[in-house]
Amino acid sequence: MKKRSVASKVPGPISAKGLALESRREQCEGLKRSLSELQRQWAIHFSQGPSANVIVDAQLRIREVNKVFLTALGLNRDEVIGGLATKFVAPEMRAEVRRRLARGARGRRQKHIELDLVGKSGRRTFLFFHRMIPIFQAGKIDGHLISAMDITGRKRIDQARQETQEYLRLVFEHTNDGISIKEAAPPGNHWKLVMCNDRFVEMSGRSREKLMADYGKKALLVHENVPGQWATRQRKPDAGKKTCRGIDSWIRPDGRENYHE
Repeated sequence: MKKRSVASKVPGPISAKGLALESRREQCEGLKRSLSELQRQWAIHFSQGPSANVIVDAQLRIREVNKVFLTALGLNRDEVIGGLATKFVAPEMRAEVRRRLARGARGRRQKHIELDLVGKSGRRTFLFFHRMIPIFQAGKIDGHLISAMDITGRKRIDQARQETQEYLRLVFEHTNDGISIKEAAPPGNHWKLVMCNDRFVEMSGRSREKLMADYGKKALLVHENVPGQWATRQRKPDAGKKTCRGIDSWIRPDGRENYHE
């Protein structure tokens, strides 16, 4: 019986070409795994991140959105996917959105923008768009990933503050009472007049400029018939009182005595 050579069972040496192919194969597999992990992390960030995320195609139709975006508009996914993104933008802002996306399609970096979006039943939602990333397909921009933060609560507070300020301005300007705003001064000194309404100026019998310049002077504010009244009134706020009452006496340029409480 013929014996087989042991050497015939041992593989021959691997060529340099074979080693190179094996190395490239391992590199490709490693890249695929890395890409797969990046895609997984990106999907988590897109769907579960704090931002309102939306993907639009080159025609501005919505491809994908996350839950934060839907919640902000009060809509469900079927009401959004496939629709034009500009449909949900307040009419007065649509031209600006189109212009910015067109600039982005040409590869130009875009600044942050606040948009007023219209959701279910006309509900207004304010979003601060802080990121717009182009999506490439075959070397061309095929759409954009857009991220925004819901700032509706902050905008509502700002609007309420502005409305309150406007209301106070109207009261200040049109009330029958003389209203003034004074700047606190050290004890023993009269307060500085910062601003006042027209009725307060009328009560003084002076021009606004003269009143602002003379306010705090003895001849203007304290009449001999009510000695110490101003000092008494000033001591109360200095002691931490929230309100104080008393009578002040003004001497008008025409010589009339003007008492006010």
